[in-house]
Amino acid sequence: MPSSLSYHLTPNSRLPLPVQQNIEAVIFVGDGVQTDKPEEVILFVRTNTADSMTVSMNNQLLHTADTSYPGLFDKLRGIKNGQKVSAFTVLVQHLKKGDNTLRFSSPNGVVVQRIELALKYGPVETNGFF
Repeated sequence: MPSSLSYHLTPNSRLPLPVQQNIEAVIFVGDGVQTDKPEEVILFVRTNTADSMTVSMNNQLLHTADTSYPGLFDKLRGIKNGQKVSAFTVLVQHLKKGDNTLRFSSPNGVVVQRIELALKYGPVETNGFF
């Protein structure tokens, strides 16, 4: 398995991230997504409450994905009362290799606790999700 240095990762993050208006975080993508395009890209965000929020990536507003995705992708394991996992669709053309800037906004204030990006490159049985 590659070390964090091979991907130029910093092993710490801004999480948990209290969100009000336009709070930013960065997520790194090591794949050359413009040359080897994934079939589907989904951003999973775990928050401390079920309050609403908006999310953009690289200045592009993300839309809520199928509400069954958190369960199908096994993202509800360990969820506690009040927490929520939301799934957002990311268009491949809005994703880039390297740092991708996420911007969160919530009228009621939420705390982003976890962020995961799933890249689907083919049948899950043979390719898995990355």
